Amino acid sequence: MSATGHSISRRPAPLTNKRNVLIFLAAMALVIGWGLGNRYALALGEIYIVLLALSYWNGARALEDIDAERQHYPRAFEDGEVDVVLRLRTPRRQPVYLLEVIDTFPPAANERAGHLLRVPFSARRQYEIHYMKKCARRRGPYEIGPVHLRGADPMGLFPQSAALPLFTKLLVYPQAQALPHVGVLGAGTLFHVGQETTLRSGHSEEFIGLRDYRPGDPMSRIHWPSTARHGRFIVKEFQETVVTDVSLYVDLSRVSSAGIGDQTSTEWIIRAAASIAARAVDLSHRVEVFALAQQTDHVPMGGGDAHLIAILDRMAVYRADGRQPFTERLRALTGHVRRGATVVFVCGAAALDLEQIEGIVRLLSIQGVRVMVVPIDERRFIKLTREQDRTFAQAEPLEVIVRRLTLAGAEVFVAHDLGSRRNVKTEFALTDAREAI
Repeated sequence: MSATGHSISRRPAPLTNKRNVLIFLAAMALVIGWGLGNRYALALGEIYIVLLALSYWNGARALEDIDAERQHYPRAFEDGEVDVVLRLRTPRRQPVYLLEVIDTFPPAANERAGHLLRVPFSARRQYEIHYMKKCARRRGPYEIGPVHLRGADPMGLFPQSAALPLFTKLLVYPQAQALPHVGVLGAGTLFHVGQETTLRSGHSEEFIGLRDYRPGDPMSRIHWPSTARHGRFIVKEFQETVVTDVSLYVDLSRVSSAGIGDQTSTEWIIRAAASIAARAVDLSHRVEVFALAQQTDHVPMGGGDAHLIAILDRMAVYRADGRQPFTERLRALTGHVRRGATVVFVCGAAALDLEQIEGIVRLLSIQGVRVMVVPIDERRFIKLTREQDRTFAQAEPLEVIVRRLTLAGAEVFVAHDLGSRRNVKTEFALTDAREAI
């Protein structure tokens, strides 16, 4: 992306700068030369006037026609670094001295990235500026830009500034943290589709062994050499692929959204969901995501890196605007889950309707579905509404919530604080509730 439009603005200069001193000397030389008839003083004054005129003409046009182009990867993670390349060109042969280039990078804690070109900037070459910035602010879409320029004439008498309307887009993903203590699932084997598999005798093409004949085995599976050697029917066994899918349900209800700025329960919920999705895809599982906001956002089942990018693209822009409680919408959405799948609920803890969630967990367990729950305790964050005051005051302690979910048949993982490396976000990890509580 490139831009050539700009606006030039002159900054007010102090009375004692070089330009005003030169103007004063030119005026004094002209007055003295004219008053005393001194030709040398008049000539000196005229030279000063010519220097001022040339510097003004050069400085006024110093930043004209500058073209800029910015390149960077369009996606990044929270706390990740982005490598940015700025390229500057100008058709003008007249050089700009001590050109200062200031790019604007809003996701960083300090959004200004300043660079000073110590060589004259002219049309002889293209200038490249490289810088790295850390995405210290939370997930979401950002617009990088504009680019601010400051330059002057060779004598530095008439400084100029310009703003290039160069904007590029950057999507910051929620930070996907390592989950060493969360056994999402075992590693898969069908890496080309991102599915978990287990070995079971069946009808695929991969041979796994021989066994005695059982009634119902097809005659085509009989291994005749072994049958002749043992004097009884021996059949061939092949590997059957049993696929396990992961369905991830994310709580984006308003009542579960406590805190302000980057320190919110919603950010913890989304980051936990992103971590689980990334871990599941990394282990070659298929994953789908239901974000229960005002409108349910569904990322269909899929696997692989491209599917993970699609999930994180959606998670980067999630907003907690759901008016219905999380548990009221679960039963209708979990009806499609098939036997052998895994369901993961990432939700606020205090706003849970425990009786409803216990019933859903029991029903899914009876159907042969593995259920995992990651309750984020909203009470550690600042309450924002009176509804939250009432709901949180009536809620059971986290230990009780974990115990009841565990007794209902769920595997529960809780978030605990790891402290903050900076003031923007707090680090956390997920731990098996049996170890944490």
